[in-house]
Amino acid sequence: MPYPQHVLIQMEGLLSEFVSGDAGELWSCSVRGLGPGGAYLTDPQGFIDDIAAPLSAWFSAQATTMASSAYLGSLKVNNINADGHYADDATTYEHLYSPNVPGNAAPVAPAFCSLAFEWRTAVARGYGSHGRIFPPNFAIPTLGGSGVSAGNASALADSGVALLQVLSNPDGSEQFEPCVVSKKGGVARPITRVGVGDLYDYQSRRKNAGREVYNFKAYPPG
Repeated sequence: MPYPQHVLIQMEGLLSEFVSGDAGELWSCSVRGLGPGGAYLTDPQGFIDDIAAPLSAWFSAQATTMASSAYLGSLKVNNINADGHYADDATTYEHLYSPNVPGNAAPVAPAFCSLAFEWRTAVARGYGSHGRIFPPNFAIPTLGGSGVSAGNASALADSGVALLQVLSNPDGSEQFEPCVVSKKGGVARPITRVGVGDLYDYQSRRKNAGREVYNFKAYPPG
């Protein structure tokens, strides 16, 4: 089944405490959806120009609770064709933040931890029913283990709603409808709810991940 034609918004930046040489570990989150009338964006760069500043304000707001050691560095937008590839692979549509935009909350957990934003649609199960992203919000205090308070989880869900509102570009020249997009079934279902659980999760797929160094000991000892 081909992908439905849709729009991909990608946000990316540095996790500053993981640095190896000149390259640091990166966080990356993508949100898919539909342009006006369920079609492509006609002007991806113009759309980026509309949302770049509001996205920066969202990321750096204290209420958003992004970790101060994480940075928003780039914003990319592309139309995606039925094969899952860029519809226009000859042009790069992006905004590079200079300087990078830091979060506004002191980190309290390792940078690979996240309280994921869970997307839900009007369909309870099956293809395109749910999705998630892993923002660098590892700044929420725990309740002695890996759990956080219901109040903090609720506030983060509000933060996820605010992110989707920014990306929807309500006052811009072109609007965006955030969706869960699935190749299986070829569906793009509008997001109707945003949830955040009360347990820290981890980002298993990270770009330019920090290289682990092992320490070995001989066995048997002696």
